[in-house]
Amino acid sequence: MVDVPKGLALWLHIAAAAVLVGGALYARLAMQANAVTLAEDEAVRVNDTAAERFRGWVLAAIVVLLITGIYNYLHTGAHSVRYHVLLGIKLLLALHIFASALLALRPKNPRRGRQLVGAGISGVAAILIAVYLSQLA
Repeated sequence: MVDVPKGLALWLHIAAAAVLVGGALYARLAMQANAVTLAEDEAVRVNDTAAERFRGWVLAAIVVLLITGIYNYLHTGAHSVRYHVLLGIKLLLALHIFASALLALRPKNPRRGRQLVGAGISGVAAILIAVYLSQLA
């Protein structure tokens, strides 16, 4: 039988991760690369405007990931020690993603590119661990 709430929670979790990690990678790879073609003050203005508009999406994605992550964990049954170790690593990566993304969105942030790369790399690692965990559950 189809478990609609569990499927919806999983879909929301994946969608929120895509927004957060994909947005961070896009901001770094496309927005920051495009800023090179602009004058310095114009590049700062464009990047700050984009960061301000993305901030709401990041906060919403973090809230959705926290709620659906707890729900998904509670509704997957018993877990092995390996599962818990990898889940702990994934949660630490998630905290790094959340912190890096929120810090990167501060106005006039000279380290925005580096923080977005950190969030993107940690995001890809967390997704790889999540795929492996789904095979263990």
